[in-house]
Amino acid sequence: MECFQLRQEAVGKIRQRVAESVGNWVSDIESLQLSIACACREPLELVGVLFPRAIAVSITSSIALLAITEDEWKTLFGCATQHVRTKDVTEVAATAMFQKEMQKLEQNMPCTLAEVRPQETWSRPVSRVAAYLAMHTSFYEEALTTVLGASVRPDARRLDDLRVDMEQRGCETLELAQMITALSVAAC
Repeated sequence: MECFQLRQEAVGKIRQRVAESVGNWVSDIESLQLSIACACREPLELVGVLFPRAIAVSITSSIALLAITEDEWKTLFGCATQHVRTKDVTEVAATAMFQKEMQKLEQNMPCTLAEVRPQETWSRPVSRVAAYLAMHTSFYEEALTTVLGASVRPDARRLDDLRVDMEQRGCETLELAQMITALSVAAC
């Protein structure tokens, strides 16, 4: 099946779950935003930035159900996925905050980025933003490997340490919400 069709099916499944919880008024892009936010640490804070407060309150008991799955992540942001609408992601990837975070991420995966496939994938702004967001998900190891196309074992400990550091520093909720928005546009 074509990559576009697979992406549309994944977005359709996400939208169905969101519609059952929130209502049919939510667009594909908004459904994906909500689903990515629910997979991140501090999902209610992110949802509160992305949507009206009533939405954050209404999904409190449905966060796990609404969160993007590993398979959906792979379909939408895997290393083989090509995105067309990347203007917003490119702008987010150019910000000073993002560049600073990318430097930290790059320093903590030298072995992985020395490999051919991850190196090629890393050159795309969508992949870098998806990799950063992956570090904020509950399934970050799998999500990061999916985005890059490979993961080299010696980097695992450094990435675990980086994730702990990110958790201790807390996330920049507004910037993370902007990344989620831009990535959702690219994926839809």
